[in-house]
Amino acid sequence: MCDNIKPSFITLPVELIYRILDQLDEFAILSSVCNVCERLNSILDTYNRYMTITVLDLQKQELDECSLKHLGSVLQNARITKLSLSFNEIHDEGAEIIGDILKKSIALKILDIGTNDIGIKGTEYLANALKENMTLTILNLAHNKINAVGAEYLANALEQNKGLKTLDLWDNDIGAQKLAKALTNNSVLTALNIGSNGIGVSGVQHLVDALQINCTRQSLNIGWNDFGDEGAKYLIDTYQRNSTLTMLNLEDNDFDAVGMQHIANLLQ
Repeated sequence: MCDNIKPSFITLPVELIYRILDQLDEFAILSSVCNVCERLNSILDTYNRYMTITVLDLQKQELDECSLKHLGSVLQNARITKLSLSFNEIHDEGAEIIGDILKKSIALKILDIGTNDIGIKGTEYLANALKENMTLTILNLAHNKINAVGAEYLANALEQNKGLKTLDLWDNDIGAQKLAKALTNNSVLTALNIGSNGIGVSGVQHLVDALQINCTRQSLNIGWNDFGDEGAKYLIDTYQRNSTLTMLNLEDNDFDAVGMQHIANLLQ
C-alpha cells in the first residue's frame, strides 16, 4: 500500500523544497510558489533567495492580463523595489493593473513600463495611482501613446504627488502646456525627459515659464523637439538664470548658426 502513496510538494521536507526552489528563477518563485498555501509561504520567508529579491526584470516576457494580476497579488508582500515591465504590450488594460499595484505597494521605488502601447485611458489609471503612491521615485513611460490628454492626467497627478523624482516621457506626443503648469507647483520632481515629443517653440515657452517660477529641476532632456534657434535662446537664457539646472539636453533640434552661437556663448 505504501507504494501507492504519492508525495505532495507541500508535504516535502523543507530542505528538499529549498533544492527545488534553487532551480527556479525569481519570477517563477514569485508567480508559482507565493501564496499557494501557508506552509509554502512560511518556507519562502526563510529561503535566502526569496528574502533578497529586490529587483525583478520582466522585459519582453509577453505577460498577459492574468500574469499581471498574479504579479500584483504577490508584490503586495514582496520586497521588490525595482520592477521592469518594458516591451510587454500591456496596453491600457495592463496599465490599470499596474495602477492597482502602485496603490498597494509600499516597497516599489523604480518602475519601468516603457514601450507598452499605453494610451490615454491607461495613463489615467496610472495618474490616479500616483495621486496615492508617495513611495515611487522613478517612473519610465517612454515610447507609449500618452499624447496631450494623457499628459494632462499626469500633470494633475504631479500637482499632488510628493514622491516622484524622475519621470521619463520620451516619445509620447505629449505637448508641454499642461505639464509645464504642473511643474510650477511640484518641487519634488528633479529630472524630466520629454525628448522627441514635438513640443516646438510654444512648448518651450511654457517650460521656460515653469522653470523661472520653480527652480527645483536639476536635469531636463528636451532633445529632438524641433524648436530651432528661437527655442534654444529661450532655454539657454533660462539656464543661465537657473542655478539648480545642471543638465540640459538640447540635442537634434534643428539649430542654425544663430542657435549654435547661443550654445557657444553659454559654454564660454
